[in-house]
Formats: sequence, structure tokens, C-alpha cells
Amino acid sequence: FHYYLCRQLKGGGMEISMEKECVSVIVPVYNAEDFLMDTSKAILDQTYENLELIFVENGSTDRTLEICENLAEADHRVKVLHIDRTGVSAARNAGIEAAQGKYIAFSDSDDFMKTNMIQTMVSAMEERKADLVICGFRHMDSVSGNEIETIYGLQHEFFNNEKYLHLDMMLRAQILHAVWNKLFQREKIMKYKIRFRESMQIGEDLTFNLDYLDTADTVFCISKPLYDHYLKRSGSITNTFRPNYYKQQKFMLDRMFESLSKVDPIQEDGKEYYELAYVDMMSAAISYLFYPQAGLKNKKAVYDEMKELRKDREYFRCAKSQWDQLSLKEKIIAQSLKNKCYGLIYPFYCWKHREKKTE
Repeated sequence: FHYYLCRQLKGGGMEISMEKECVSVIVPVYNAEDFLMDTSKAILDQTYENLELIFVENGSTDRTLEICENLAEADHRVKVLHIDRTGVSAARNAGIEAAQGKYIAFSDSDDFMKTNMIQTMVSAMEERKADLVICGFRHMDSVSGNEIETIYGLQHEFFNNEKYLHLDMMLRAQILHAVWNKLFQREKIMKYKIRFRESMQIGEDLTFNLDYLDTADTVFCISKPLYDHYLKRSGSITNTFRPNYYKQQKFMLDRMFESLSKVDPIQEDGKEYYELAYVDMMSAAISYLFYPQAGLKNKKAVYDEMKELRKDREYFRCAKSQWDQLSLKEKIIAQSLKNKCYGLIYPFYCWKHREKKTE
């Protein structure tokens, strides 16, 4: 792979900047030729210039690799890695191993950082002596380019175990579910061997963040949205079918409950958030059974999978605990599963996914 030092070589040695620490920005790329130039420009044009941009490419069939290599030739701050393993988690892990900066940030290949994002995050990290900095962000429509929703997050600082007392607050504010709105300390990631779970295609960001959160003494949150996240362009590395959705989501929720349980007794708001998320997960898991990619050819095959899902007693506990908060559809699904009336569930999903058979 192409390897470029984070700081320029001068006179045969490395130029050491005493003023600004290097930031490694890791970007997994896959078939991203249509938007990669704009994404990379947003990173390389940051007001904070002492950074390295690490592209991790894994099997693109378009001009993505060529574009990355051209960017590396034009700017010494760019590295290009090519890996044989597939998936965004594997790509990010490769980027972590290659990173040279004191701090690590992430970006998706079709998103955009505000020009002052890195500067703002680093300033907060150093002024507050924080281990983790989190900012707000915007959800953008990938077709129209219009703003869908702004997540302002929080303007707050958490010390030591305060992060667990207010974990439900961070979860509800939607600021823990992604890694691209954060600045991490590379030393902590390496010391505690924090990595993305490569077997996961969903929930991997949150589990990574929770693993890192366990090591963080000070967490600083910036409410201002500094990152634009696009939902979700065709060809994006994150826009794929999730064949093991239930197993991966359950792992993520178990990990979430583990963190929430570090406060004894568990905060009531945190308990409610977890239990409602668990019920929602089961509804989504059933929905996935009706995707053509699931390979279930008839009703019997679908019912057999529902029988397996029915074995999850935690789901029924959560549904019972939050019964008054559930929608009518969620109540019907819970009761139907409990009573083995799978035929009552079938109509909720069959029509919805019929049009997906050609996708």
C-alpha cells in the first residue's frame, strides 16, 4: 500500500510540530467514485492542517482506488491502504493500525465534515483535557441534498462515572450510535485494544463507542452540528442487507445493557430506552425475514424462523415492562409470538417487502 508520513520529511528527518498534534482521519471506501472527491476535499481543506487522511479500500469495482491514489500523489497527507477483508469494520481496523496521529477521527466516504470540525474537536480535547469529544451532526437526504434532521446533541461535560449516570441521555440524543462525530485518543484505542467487531455489519459503531467509553475519564460534548451524514447513497459501503440482523442487534443491546447496568440501580430512563429498543429490534428482525435476500421461500420457512425468535425471553420481558408505550402493531406482534399465532404477523410484513423481490 501507499504510505505517507503524517508530517513532512525535511532534511532527511521528520518535521516535528510542537504546536499542533496530528489527527488521523480514517475513511473506508468502496465504489465511492461519485462522491469521493467532495468528501476528501472537505477533509483536506480543514482549517486544522496537521492531519493524515487514510483511505482504506477493499475491492471496489469502479475508479475509487484510482481516485485515492491520485489524491495521495497530490497531497503528502494522504495514505491509501488496500485490504482483502471486506466490510467497514475491517477497513476501520486497518486504518487504526496504520494511523500515526495522536487523535483519531472517522468519516464515511459520502459524508462531509464542516471546515472547522477538526479544529473545534481538537481544541475541545486539549482545553478540557478530554478523552473523548462528541459533536452534533445533520442527517441529509442523499438525493435532494436537503437537510432531514439536525442532531444538536448535548453541551455537557461528564467526569468518571457520570458518563454512566447520563448514558441514557447520550443515547436518546443519538450521539453515541456513530463514530464519525467523535474524536478519540489513539493511545487509549491501542492500549486497551479497542477494535470494531468485524463479524458485525450493524451496531458496530455503538459497541466500539461503549468499549471506548469504559476507558474515558472525561467526555466533552459539543452541541453544534459539525458533520453532515447522508442517508444513504447507492453503492455506499454501509448500504447493504444485514443477514444476521437479530444476532448482531442482540449483541449490541446486551452490550448497551451492560453499560447501563454500571449504575446500581439502573436509571429508569436508561431501562426504558433499552427495553423499547429491544422491542423495536424484534419487530425489525421479523421484517428482515421477508427480504428476498433472506432466502426464505415459503410461509413455513418464515414461521420456522419466527419460532426461533420466540425463544428470546428477554423480548417478552421488555414488551411486558413497556406495554403501555408500545404501538398497536407491536402489541399484536408480541401477543401473536407469545401465542404462536404466526399467521397474524405475516400480513404486517409480506405486502411491505413484496416489491423488494427484484432488488
